[in-house]
Amino acid sequence: MNPYYIIVFLILILAVIILWEWRHQRRLSSRVRLMREALRNRDFMFRLPTDGIMPGERDLQTMLNDMGGEINQLMARSEVESWQRLTRVLTHEIMNAVTPIQSITQAYMGSTMVKQTPPKRAYGPSTIPRAACLPLWRATAR
Repeated sequence: MNPYYIIVFLILILAVIILWEWRHQRRLSSRVRLMREALRNRDFMFRLPTDGIMPGERDLQTMLNDMGGEINQLMARSEVESWQRLTRVLTHEIMNAVTPIQSITQAYMGSTMVKQTPPKRAYGPSTIPRAACLPLWRATAR
């Protein structure tokens, strides 16, 4: 066998390997771009395909896909904690505003002047004299 054939065969194999590696790297690069775009858009539920890559890379891609879901859960938990903190602060501030009104009302209701005064009846249909209602009724009946 001629040594030139062996050299040409080895060059062809090397060219195929280089072409395959270049294609593989482009595929990985496009997946990285997709993941980066998903993270920029705060979409942590991204799922990148795991087909057509080597087993070690497939495991890494699967782990990154799972990590996106975990990040989403952590962000949701953090958002709930933030709302709880905000609710506590707002409740505290509202109670700070209400406390003086409450203490003044309690002091007023506890004073002897208020305790000795009989409660006034609210005006309602049964407490308004009938004679007072007649002129109003005649005006609306016309």
